Amino acid sequence: MRYYEILQTRLIEGRDAPLYHGSSVAGALSILKGDEIWAGTQHQKSALSGLGRKGDAPVFGVSLSRNMRTAFYFGAAVFEIDQRRLAQNYKIIPFDYWSAGNPKDISKRGKGPGNQYEYEEFCVGSIKPLRRYLRAIHMTSRSLAWIEESFPSSTCGLLLHHPLLKVDGKALVPADINA
Repeated sequence: MRYYEILQTRLIEGRDAPLYHGSSVAGALSILKGDEIWAGTQHQKSALSGLGRKGDAPVFGVSLSRNMRTAFYFGAAVFEIDQRRLAQNYKIIPFDYWSAGNPKDISKRGKGPGNQYEYEEFCVGSIKPLRRYLRAIHMTSRSLAWIEESFPSSTCGLLLHHPLLKVDGKALVPADINA
């Protein structure tokens, strides 16, 4: 069974489940350099709660998914975040971006890109310092090969030599036990 097929079948629910954030290579490098996933997603307060009025204040945060496959749709590098730890310092709100109506009405859930559900969680604010919440950085062997062909190694070293990098679910660089 290919790694991508395994991702397709695996979804863990609950607050112990990891959350995923997909990013482009350039975005992943910026995230690692700044030790932050910046609040680049904007939602209306009323859309997040299912309450409120149209035209209310926007809320900025980070879009996360409970499904790794969905996160890979948004980029070649996927950051795995410790949800339990994140919830201690940030507000995390389940959110159905493609919903056609009340986000609490499960019968009206919509499918997003790739004709699949996003399993989205919205983290209010930027996630920093990222190193406190980061469990792993995932890539597929196909993405890794593309990066190695397309970019000079000096450009992507921060990503390709990261101690938490996993390719097809396997660590490339052994983790330092004393860290």
